[in-house]
Amino acid sequence: MKNIKLLKGVLTIALFTLSLVAFAQDKEIPYSEVPAPIQSYITTHFPSNQVLKAEVDNDGLAKEYDISLSDKFELEFNSSGQPKSIEGKSKLPDSVVPSQIKSYVEKNYAGNYITKWDLSKKHQSVELNNKLDLKFTLSGDFVKAE
Repeated sequence: MKNIKLLKGVLTIALFTLSLVAFAQDKEIPYSEVPAPIQSYITTHFPSNQVLKAEVDNDGLAKEYDISLSDKFELEFNSSGQPKSIEGKSKLPDSVVPSQIKSYVEKNYAGNYITKWDLSKKHQSVELNNKLDLKFTLSGDFVKAE
């Protein structure tokens, strides 16, 4: 009997947790509610772009912020206000790409430019305008092209 009650309790908690995860979704917020470090980043690196939409994603304990800018730039930030992903339909500003990666692309892929930059826990990657993906270590050393 104790095992059945314990099992019911565990199942109830599991279902509740799954329902929270299943219903986690982006919520549009006013730009004024976006954390100051993100606003500062946008002002510094995208001064001629307007913010079209700001969303917060409450995914469990962490928040992520998705920002859509004019000129078709999409930015994703972690809860600390650090950029995780920057994507555009045109060339990304040089100031948002780590200098070692930017130099590698200029040297090895002359005539191409970076349209997307991603940062994960284990590596960084960029996509060029010719759709080639390049993977780098967190410190910016080239790993491979895909």
